[in-house]
Amino acid sequence: MKKKVINNDEIDLINLLVNIWNKKNTIILISLIFVSLSYISYQIIKPAYLINTKIEQIDFFDESKFNAYNSIVKQYFETQTLPGNNNLNIINLNNNDSLDDEENDIFKKFKINLISREFLLTLFIE
Repeated sequence: MKKKVINNDEIDLINLLVNIWNKKNTIILISLIFVSLSYISYQIIKPAYLINTKIEQIDFFDESKFNAYNSIVKQYFETQTLPGNNNLNIINLNNNDSLDDEENDIFKKFKINLISREFLLTLFIE
């Protein structure tokens, strides 16, 4: 193959691709050698990690940050009717922030939870 003389700073891409194609076996061999060496070294030298996590309940003051969200959710469910019921049952929440079993079922059905210390702790503990 004749080499072209290029007088400026341009690269002949066709010539470059032909050279890479001619050296493909060498490139594949070197790649396989390093991949196999990496795999062997990974099998021999297993990384050791020690991870500790301490999960604690949030304190009362941090829990109070969620009061605005909880009141909006409660207000929404106090004013909404239950879907699928033709008799227009309305959810009534007590002022003492406790929910009875029917109201808890509704919150679980819509996957909307009131945020409390216990709820946040159960997110991390299975």
